[in-house]
Amino acid sequence: MALIGRIRKNFWFVLVLIFMALAAFVIMDMVGANQAGGVSGQFNIGEINGEGVDYRDFQTIEQALYSGSGDIYGAKQAVWDYMVERAIIKEEAEENGFVVPTEELKALLFGASPAPIVRQMYSDPATGQFNRQALLEVKQAIEGGQQLNPTFEMRWAEIEKQVRASKLQEKISIAVAKGLYTPTWMVQDSDDRGKVKMDFEYVKVPFDMLEEDVAVSDDEIMEFVEKRKDDYIMDEETRTIKYFNMDVFPTSADTALRRDELIGLIDEFKVTDNDSLFAINNEGFFSPYFNKKEDLPEPIQEVVPGMEVGEVYGPYEDSGNFFAVKLTDTANVPDSVTAQHILISTNLAAGGMAVPEAMTFIDSLKNLIDRRVQTFDSLAIKHSTDQSTAINGGDLGTFQQGRMVGPFNQACFFGSREGGLYTVTTQFGVHLIKVNDIIYNDRDNDYQVAFIRNTITPSDETQNNLETEMSNLIIENRSLEEMENAIEGREDISVDIAGPFTVNDYLIEGLGTDQTSRDIIKWSFEEDVEPGSVSPELYTYSDAINYFTNKFVIASLESITPAGMPSVSDLRLTIEDQVLRQKRGDLIAGKMSGSDLNAIASQWEVEVDSITNATFNTNSLPGLGNEPKVVAAALDLSEGSVSSPIIGNSGVYVIRVKAKTETASEPNIPFVRSIMNNSVRSQTALKLMESLKSKAEISDSRSRFF
Repeated sequence: MALIGRIRKNFWFVLVLIFMALAAFVIMDMVGANQAGGVSGQFNIGEINGEGVDYRDFQTIEQALYSGSGDIYGAKQAVWDYMVERAIIKEEAEENGFVVPTEELKALLFGASPAPIVRQMYSDPATGQFNRQALLEVKQAIEGGQQLNPTFEMRWAEIEKQVRASKLQEKISIAVAKGLYTPTWMVQDSDDRGKVKMDFEYVKVPFDMLEEDVAVSDDEIMEFVEKRKDDYIMDEETRTIKYFNMDVFPTSADTALRRDELIGLIDEFKVTDNDSLFAINNEGFFSPYFNKKEDLPEPIQEVVPGMEVGEVYGPYEDSGNFFAVKLTDTANVPDSVTAQHILISTNLAAGGMAVPEAMTFIDSLKNLIDRRVQTFDSLAIKHSTDQSTAINGGDLGTFQQGRMVGPFNQACFFGSREGGLYTVTTQFGVHLIKVNDIIYNDRDNDYQVAFIRNTITPSDETQNNLETEMSNLIIENRSLEEMENAIEGREDISVDIAGPFTVNDYLIEGLGTDQTSRDIIKWSFEEDVEPGSVSPELYTYSDAINYFTNKFVIASLESITPAGMPSVSDLRLTIEDQVLRQKRGDLIAGKMSGSDLNAIASQWEVEVDSITNATFNTNSLPGLGNEPKVVAAALDLSEGSVSSPIIGNSGVYVIRVKAKTETASEPNIPFVRSIMNNSVRSQTALKLMESLKSKAEISDSRSRFF
């Protein structure tokens, strides 16, 4: 009560304190937002030319365009790239007056040639067939002001933005491409060079034929880099990890356990009345189709023909699993059937008939065929809603068992006769089938079988024991050096180096792409992690199919390479082979003397070979591959001349030009210019975006969020 009394006496003072606290909160939020281009700091995932990128927008785009993507981090990278490019394109379009008017956008969404993303969205993944009707229904719903599914509405809004951005980028690229021009002298020179055909002999000495040892010094590495600095300057800090991996395999006790588990199911498998359900519930599978003996799994090809219907054989081991197989039926089934059909769709939303109505219509068509009033082909062309076959009279060609949906397959392969007409209903509608030919390669029995399975996986006990062992290694060895000493000589733990990684990478070679790989890379970039550190966490990878832990991984930080020019030791890992080839080439070239190709070939114990009809535009020479320096040298030499040693991509060459012929034709300057212009313009979109990105101020904070 005394406290309440004091508050009442000092009410105005308390009110001022509350006001100041609220003001401070608002100011902090405003400052944070201003620093991130209007995006609140807690949601700021990055900045593009001063404009903040909101994580909530990122999530919306990801959900709209990549929901269901199997590659989670690949999708996140694609979303970031898209947001960067969209922001850059928006800025360029505004500065240069490029727009996509409403009518043009509508045409890209609903017109005769929809944008690729729209066509993809409304195409059958299996057949690639575009469903224009479904797209038109969306158009009608939008224009009619109908209430759309919120998820669909969000996705469609993002698709509109992507279509608009893509069109703007296309317009900008076209404008730039139109400004590209190849001058006449360059066209003439290219045409002149392309007319010359060259025959030449050559001697090739591969780099590895040099017997003496060659070392590359640090100075030579830096001298090589100095000539091409821009190729090696790193925009971002990178880190390299070393990891210790223990694969988890089932023990002999685990294998025996999985076998016993399957044996425990066999008695019930024998007596079940629902083979397909029992198989599915026990990791197995059942197909209603009949198999030739040679199409059965190899371990049971000689077993099943001797079994009685209802008999079970097993367990047997195959490809890391224990199986038991049950023979459910036998029959002599055609190897293939030739047929045609008329389909009447029962998809009411797409203008189809109700099933009873479709059945009646099919019966009327069958009656016309039976009475020979009209042919099957003519009725298929006129009435079938399967447009892919209607044009050919409903011809389906020759197909094997299992190629068609169940009822259709049953009608064709079981009890049918050549020339017979059969009516079946499937999920596509009502079919009238005409079987034209029934083909038997033999009269041997075919077999219908059901399988149950138990995958041979490590037991929980095995996984727990290995987890404890690897965890103890982490506890006892807190540095990379200690860890390497602790596992030295162990064949059950492999050691690998991976990277270099940037802060947002997610793929570790040898381990794959998943949350665990991402977690390892994120740990390696933590501020207090230094080279030689070992992660305190034991990382686990799971089998994607059988859901057991199949790898235990200990991660350590091998090295850090700051942004800018890498150290000599880091550069050595990348370019030592290139410098070594150049040094070997110089040494080999120095040992070559004279212009007699046979003498040079004898000196190095190689052959003299030849090339005919090479031109300046030849990208790959038969037997040599890509050797542009060799082609250029041949072009510059006169007939009978011998080159100096040429250090190529795979060895050192000496060539002698035997003959040079030039095609006698007047140059078609406009045609050649068109080819050269198009060659450059075809790369405009990619190169332009790369250039715009390199000039943009991009701050990437994605690693704070995922």
